Amino acid sequence: MSTLSSNWFSPTSSPYNLLLGGNRLSDVLDSRSASNAALCAFPQLSVLDLSHNGIKSLTDANAFKCLAKSGLTQLELTGNGISKIAANAFEPLTSLYRLLLNQNNLTSLAAGTFKNNTFLKTLRLDQNKISSLGANVLSPLKRLRSLNLSSNALKSLNADQFS
Repeated sequence: MSTLSSNWFSPTSSPYNLLLGGNRLSDVLDSRSASNAALCAFPQLSVLDLSHNGIKSLTDANAFKCLAKSGLTQLELTGNGISKIAANAFEPLTSLYRLLLNQNNLTSLAAGTFKNNTFLKTLRLDQNKISSLGANVLSPLKRLRSLNLSSNALKSLNADQFS
Protein backbone atom coordinates (compact mmCIF):
# COMPACT_ATOMS: atom_id res chain seq x y z
CA MET A 1 0.00 0.00 0.00
CA SER A 2 1.40 3.39 -0.93
CA THR A 3 -1.56 5.72 -0.25
CA LEU A 4 -3.83 6.08 2.74
CA SER A 5 -7.39 7.19 2.02
CA SER A 6 -9.78 8.88 4.42
CA ASN A 7 -12.65 7.08 2.66
CA TRP A 8 -11.65 3.75 4.17
CA PHE A 9 -13.29 4.37 7.54
CA SER A 10 -16.42 6.10 8.66
CA PRO A 11 -16.17 8.49 11.63
CA THR A 12 -18.00 5.98 13.80
CA SER A 13 -15.56 3.17 13.03
CA SER A 14 -12.36 5.12 13.65
CA PRO A 15 -9.77 2.68 15.07
CA TYR A 16 -7.81 3.26 18.25
CA ASN A 17 -4.87 1.27 16.86
CA LEU A 18 -3.71 1.88 13.31
CA LEU A 19 -1.06 -0.63 12.24
CA LEU A 20 0.41 0.29 8.85
CA GLY A 21 3.87 -1.26 9.13
CA GLY A 22 5.58 -2.80 6.10
CA ASN A 23 3.94 -0.66 3.42
CA ARG A 24 5.18 2.14 1.15
CA LEU A 25 3.59 5.15 2.85
CA SER A 26 6.65 7.35 2.42
CA ASP A 27 4.67 10.63 2.32
CA VAL A 28 2.27 9.97 5.20
CA LEU A 29 4.12 12.47 7.41
CA ASP A 30 4.09 15.24 4.81
CA SER A 31 1.25 17.52 5.95
CA ARG A 32 0.50 18.46 2.32
CA SER A 33 -0.11 14.86 1.23
CA ALA A 34 -3.42 13.05 0.85
CA SER A 35 -2.08 10.26 3.06
CA ASN A 36 -1.45 12.70 5.90
CA ALA A 37 -4.96 14.13 5.50
CA ALA A 38 -6.30 10.59 5.80
CA LEU A 39 -4.24 10.01 8.93
CA CYS A 40 -5.90 13.07 10.43
CA ALA A 41 -9.28 11.39 9.98
CA PHE A 42 -8.63 9.24 13.06
CA PRO A 43 -9.58 11.48 16.01
CA GLN A 44 -9.16 8.86 18.75
CA LEU A 45 -5.94 7.23 17.63
CA SER A 46 -3.93 5.75 20.47
CA VAL A 47 -1.37 3.56 18.66
CA LEU A 48 0.18 4.35 15.28
CA ASP A 49 2.59 1.91 13.65
CA LEU A 50 4.35 3.32 10.58
CA SER A 51 7.37 1.03 10.77
CA HIS A 52 9.15 -0.08 7.59
CA ASN A 53 7.45 2.38 5.22
CA GLY A 54 10.36 4.26 3.64
CA ILE A 55 9.84 7.50 5.59
CA LYS A 56 13.20 9.26 5.16
CA SER A 57 12.75 12.38 7.30
CA LEU A 58 10.51 14.06 9.85
CA THR A 59 11.12 17.67 8.87
CA ASP A 60 7.51 18.80 8.45
CA ALA A 61 6.58 20.61 11.66
CA ASN A 62 2.89 20.00 10.94
CA ALA A 63 3.13 16.24 10.31
CA PHE A 64 1.55 15.29 13.64
CA LYS A 65 -0.37 18.51 14.28
CA CYS A 66 -3.71 16.94 13.41
CA LEU A 67 -3.12 14.22 16.01
CA ALA A 68 -2.54 16.67 18.87
CA LYS A 69 -5.96 15.99 20.41
CA SER A 70 -6.07 12.28 19.60
CA GLY A 71 -4.27 11.17 22.73
CA LEU A 72 -1.69 9.20 20.71
CA THR A 73 0.31 7.20 23.23
CA GLN A 74 2.46 4.96 21.03
CA LEU A 75 4.28 5.77 17.81
CA GLU A 76 6.42 3.24 15.97
CA LEU A 77 8.74 4.48 13.22
CA THR A 78 11.19 1.56 13.24
CA GLY A 79 13.18 0.70 10.11
CA ASN A 80 12.27 3.60 7.85
CA GLY A 81 15.69 5.03 7.07
CA ILE A 82 14.86 8.31 8.84
CA SER A 83 17.95 10.51 8.78
CA LYS A 84 16.60 13.84 10.05
CA ILE A 85 14.05 14.86 12.67
CA ALA A 86 12.99 18.48 13.11
CA ALA A 87 13.31 19.71 16.68
CA ASN A 88 9.55 20.32 16.83
CA ALA A 89 8.38 17.19 14.98
CA PHE A 90 6.91 15.48 18.06
CA GLU A 91 5.74 18.69 19.76
CA PRO A 92 1.98 18.06 19.28
CA LEU A 93 2.18 14.54 20.71
CA THR A 94 1.95 15.44 24.38
CA SER A 95 0.39 12.10 25.45
CA LEU A 96 3.11 9.96 23.89
CA TYR A 97 4.59 7.40 26.28
CA ARG A 98 6.25 5.01 23.82
CA LEU A 99 8.34 6.13 20.83
CA LEU A 100 10.28 3.71 18.66
CA LEU A 101 12.87 5.26 16.34
CA ASN A 102 15.21 2.29 16.14
CA GLN A 103 16.77 0.91 12.94
CA ASN A 104 16.92 4.24 11.13
CA ASN A 105 19.76 6.48 9.90
CA LEU A 106 19.71 9.16 12.59
CA THR A 107 23.09 10.75 13.26
CA SER A 108 22.06 13.32 15.89
CA LEU A 109 19.14 14.68 17.86
CA ALA A 110 18.69 18.40 18.37
CA ALA A 111 17.98 19.99 21.72
CA GLY A 112 14.23 20.34 22.14
CA THR A 113 13.33 17.25 20.10
CA PHE A 114 11.33 15.81 23.01
CA LYS A 115 10.47 19.02 24.90
CA ASN A 116 6.70 18.39 24.97
CA ASN A 117 6.88 14.63 25.39
CA THR A 118 7.08 14.66 29.17
CA PHE A 119 5.04 11.44 29.53
CA LEU A 120 7.51 9.40 27.46
CA LYS A 121 8.47 6.21 29.30
CA THR A 122 10.08 4.19 26.50
CA LEU A 123 12.41 5.60 23.87
CA ARG A 124 14.21 3.33 21.42
CA LEU A 125 17.01 4.93 19.43
CA ASP A 126 19.10 1.79 18.97
CA GLN A 127 20.59 0.72 15.65
CA ASN A 128 20.99 4.22 14.25
CA LYS A 129 24.17 6.18 13.50
CA ILE A 130 23.85 8.65 16.36
CA SER A 131 27.19 10.22 17.20
CA SER A 132 25.88 13.11 19.28
CA LEU A 133 22.90 14.20 21.31
CA GLY A 134 21.99 17.86 21.69
CA ALA A 135 22.40 19.46 25.10
CA ASN A 136 19.42 18.72 27.33
CA VAL A 137 17.77 16.63 24.59
CA LEU A 138 16.63 14.06 27.16
CA SER A 139 16.10 16.38 30.13
CA PRO A 140 12.31 16.84 29.62
CA LEU A 141 11.87 13.08 29.91
CA LYS A 142 11.51 12.81 33.70
CA ARG A 143 9.26 9.74 33.42
CA LEU A 144 11.62 7.86 31.07
CA ARG A 145 12.13 4.28 32.27
CA SER A 146 13.66 2.65 29.20
CA LEU A 147 16.20 4.29 26.89
CA ASN A 148 17.94 2.16 24.29
CA LEU A 149 20.93 3.78 22.57
CA SER A 150 22.77 0.57 21.71
CA SER A 151 24.44 0.04 18.32
CA ASN A 152 25.08 3.71 17.55
CA ALA A 153 28.25 5.76 17.00
CA LEU A 154 28.26 7.50 20.40
CA LYS A 155 31.68 8.30 21.78
CA SER A 156 30.54 9.99 24.97
CA LEU A 157 27.50 10.98 26.98
CA ASN A 158 27.44 14.14 29.03
CA ALA A 159 25.38 14.83 32.12
CA ASP A 160 23.84 17.91 30.41
CA GLN A 161 22.09 15.64 27.93
CA PHE A 162 19.98 14.21 30.75
CA SER A 163 19.55 17.13 33.13
